[in-house]
This record gives sequence, structure tokens and C-alpha cells, in this order.
Amino acid sequence: MDERWARADAAPWPARVLALVVALLVTGPALGPGFVLLRDMVFVPRQDLDADALGLGGSLPRAVPADAAMAVLTAVVPGDVVQKLVLVATVYAAVLGAARLVPPAADGRRGTAGLVAGLVYGWSPYLGERLLIGHWTLLVAYAALPWIARAALRVRAGEPGALPRLLLVCAPAALTPTGSLLAGGLVLALVGRARLPSAAGGVLLSLPWVVAGALHPAGGASDPAGVAAFAARAENWGGTLVAVLGTGGIWNADAVPGSRTSAFVPVLTLLLVAVAVLGWASVGARSPAARGLLVLGGAGLLLACAGALPGATQLLEWAVGSVPGAGLLRDGQKWAAWWALPLAERFASRRRPRCANARTRGVSGAHATHGAYCQPTWRRARD
Repeated sequence: MDERWARADAAPWPARVLALVVALLVTGPALGPGFVLLRDMVFVPRQDLDADALGLGGSLPRAVPADAAMAVLTAVVPGDVVQKLVLVATVYAAVLGAARLVPPAADGRRGTAGLVAGLVYGWSPYLGERLLIGHWTLLVAYAALPWIARAALRVRAGEPGALPRLLLVCAPAALTPTGSLLAGGLVLALVGRARLPSAAGGVLLSLPWVVAGALHPAGGASDPAGVAAFAARAENWGGTLVAVLGTGGIWNADAVPGSRTSAFVPVLTLLLVAVAVLGWASVGARSPAARGLLVLGGAGLLLACAGALPGATQLLEWAVGSVPGAGLLRDGQKWAAWWALPLAERFASRRRPRCANARTRGVSGAHATHGAYCQPTWRRARD
């Protein structure tokens, strides 16, 4: 894994078209007139730029600076239009970003491997479940991760102008504290020690919520009981670990698409992971950046399952109740975003030799094993 992974695609339009099609399929039912009110997803005609939006009010700065950004946007664009643009752009960016992160072949094309990566990452249980619970800001960060990875690899290679690009693609992720940490962890894993000081400027993007949290009278501590309440959960007979391996396992059962309870899902998940593991074992972890991404994915799995592991649960409860800001770790499944990226890239890259002669079959196979079983998304949301 090196700067070659971030090179432009010689044939970019198939991935662009796929990203648009997936974005419209996933968000289409939400694009009608009016607002979609879905659990934590609440857009309003015009967001107030008040003290809470700036992190200076009485509530913890969980949505800082996202609320301030929405206040600025809805001052010029109606809130329902902003919501639709955000939803479509998020899914589009997730699919296209993952497709472009696959290393190109000798002819400069990513071909079907890129399309498969886009489907596995951008039409995933993670995205479906977080949509159903309304965590749109987390999904903005999720969609930004492939683009952050590309920019970090360019910084690692010392390309001119790479650092401003990295800061630019990190900005959407920095809309929330969790997004900032997801982006920061990925940068640390990929940019390399030699370039790390130059990339440290990204810390500035986290200052709005860091400063607001430090000034809050509660000191940033959270209720330890939230660890059990927000722990990852099983979705079928495969158990919690298999659910998280497939990028699912969200704590709220009402945010799980009905298709995720199928008895076939654990089998498909294990097949997906097995192919990805073969990809890492063969060619995927030869460079320091590739190893860093794999370690980060493992850390994401560990954090995602920590609330359901004996011993780790008690440690997490202590941290949440004693360490300022550790409450961000309660909803552990969201850290599976770090795992989703190496899973998608290695699954797709492993399939490249076969896909060269079976393009349609390769894409449909990925859809069957990953995208299809996280549907329906918006049908449940509209009930």
C-alpha cells in the first residue's frame, strides 16, 4: 500500500456512475418533499446559531461544530434541501472513495475491483444501520475515510500540495468528535512517522469540540451505565463478533434492517472476511502503510466489541466514568468504520484476477454477499 493506491483512475466513469446509482437507490425514498425525521436525524428549516451550537451552552458538545455548520448552511439553503444533499452526497462519496482507493492495474484502471470495493464499503450494514438510527454526521465521517486515506498516502509520499488536500478532506469528518477521532486514527496509521509532524495541523480541526468540552462544567465525564446500554449486539445466530465483522451489530435493534436477521448472513459475512484475509495474506500487508491500516482495522474491531467482552467491559466503564471524553467509546460499534475500509479494499483486490474475465459476475457477487443483506434501509425508516 503506497501512493499508487491514490493515483487517478484511467477510466473513472464506471465508479462515478455506480456511486450515483447506489446513492439514489439508498436515499431515493427520502428525496421526496419535506423532511425525513428519523430518530437522531433531525433537520430543521433553519438551524439556530446559538450558544449550544458553538459549544458554549449547557449541553455537552456532541454536535460541535456540526450544529454551527448547519446554522450557516440553512441560513442560505432550506433545511430539507440541505438534508437531501447531505444524504445523497454521503453515500456517493463513500462508494466512490472506496472504489478509488483500490490500487490500479498495469493499465491504470481499477476496473471491477474498484466497483466491488465501492459496493462493499458504500452499501454496507454499517451505513444502513447508521442511517436507520439517524447518525448522519457519523456517516459523513465514514464517507470521508477513503478520501482521507488517499490524501494521507500522498502526504507519506511527499507529493507537493498533499498536506492541504489532507486537511480539506478531514474537515467533513471533524464535524463531530467521533468523526475527528476516526479521521485522526486513519492519518496516524497511514501518514508515516517522518511526515507525522507536518500532518499534526489536523489537530486544529478538533479544537472546537476539544475546547468546548474542556470548558464544560461537567468535565466531560459520562454515565458508566451507558457502556452496557450501547454495547454492540448480535443480530442473528452468528453472535456479536460475526455481526461486527460484517460491519453491523449496532446496539439499537430497531435500527437493524430486517434482512440482517437472516440465517444466511453469518455465512456470507464469514465468506467475505475469509476472502479479505486471503488478500491481506497474499499481497496486502507488505508495506508499512498497509500494516498500519490492518492494525487500525483490528483496533476498530476491538473497540466495537469491548462493551460485550468480559474484563474489557469493566475497564471501559471505569474509563467512561473517570476519563473526560471517554464517553465517546460507549457506542463501540461505530469504531467498526476503521475495519470496514481494509475489509472492502482487500476483498475487492483479492477478486481482481477473476474479475478481469467476469466483470458483471464479480460485481453481482459482491452485491449478493454484502450490499443486498443490509436492505431495506429507508423502507423501515418510513414505517
